[in-house]
Amino acid sequence: MFLFFLLIFAPPLIFADQPSHHPVLDILNGPHYSKDIRPLPITPNNPTESNSTGNATVIKVNISVKKIDRIDELKMEFAAQLVFRQMWQDQRLMYNGSPDLFFTNEGASSIHNTFKLNTFKRVYPNGQVIWSSRITVTFGCQMDLTYFPFDSQICSMEISEYSETIGHILLVWDGDDPVELVESRNSRLSQFTLTDIKTSGRSSGRLGVWRMGDFSKISADFYLRRHSTVYMLLIYLPSTLIVTLTWISFWLGPSISARLSLTLTLLLTMTAQIQGANQNLPKVSYVKAVDVWTGFCTTIAVLAIMETATVAFLLQRNKIFFTPVGDEEDNLKDDKQERISRYNSFARKMDKLCSILFPFTFATFTMCYVFVYVV
Repeated sequence: MFLFFLLIFAPPLIFADQPSHHPVLDILNGPHYSKDIRPLPITPNNPTESNSTGNATVIKVNISVKKIDRIDELKMEFAAQLVFRQMWQDQRLMYNGSPDLFFTNEGASSIHNTFKLNTFKRVYPNGQVIWSSRITVTFGCQMDLTYFPFDSQICSMEISEYSETIGHILLVWDGDDPVELVESRNSRLSQFTLTDIKTSGRSSGRLGVWRMGDFSKISADFYLRRHSTVYMLLIYLPSTLIVTLTWISFWLGPSISARLSLTLTLLLTMTAQIQGANQNLPKVSYVKAVDVWTGFCTTIAVLAIMETATVAFLLQRNKIFFTPVGDEEDNLKDDKQERISRYNSFARKMDKLCSILFPFTFATFTMCYVFVYVV
């Protein structure tokens, strides 16, 4: 209990004992300083930077990504917990104004508030100002799911100036590796693997919504590769087994009832399995790779039923209707022999052909599918 009390109340007591008078406070409260006037980009010690940026105030940005919470392809967004830092140089050594940066593809955001607001500003003697905040932001991410579930996505984190045009405020990334991922560059998320992070340099984009001019904008791209193992186990493997089982009907001979019951049961099973899997898949207006697979598997099962119906038609086409005379058992045997004879004529040849054609077609399709969507 004492440690908790010390943790909460010790920092204010320590800072309260420090002198309240500071030279920076005199300048901030003086008549020659205004927080509404941005710092001039005059850098006598580095004239090259001043000439390259013109009259714009350069704001350097770096980000420490603490955690990527989730990636939601249904809502086309991803959430990340990060520390967002902004740095700029004020030759007056006292710049207290806050640049109004924002995330252009932000869906929702919040600043962490554990014990106190997780944000601070620091002014160095050379005039450098650092503003750091610990926030959680949900970013919009437009995904192309054509190759789903063998797809790779690029989700961006875009930062732009809100009110000042590029002639006044210029955003640049701080250093060669400004986006730091605390875990690792190859960290495995629930459904994705983060393979790389790439940042744009100095860039400008027109915010066409307001039509007010060119605003400085920088972005960081997160390269994600989806884990397809779970979809192989839940969709591809069961559908392959069901399609394979439908070929058993080609070896059942003239037993039409057994063949129809087998193929219909397998088709209904596969339809229920596909519908159950589609409940957790993203809904888009175009065809995905998984839709191509399930559609072809369903087609193969339907064709197997149609082949069985064709064989049944051939067996019944020249059937001789007769009135039983004498022993009924003998008549039934004669009818059975007649059906077997008709089956042996053309239907058996059709079954043999389909028993070769269906597996060959499915194997060819599988190889083309892997070449187009997986490799």
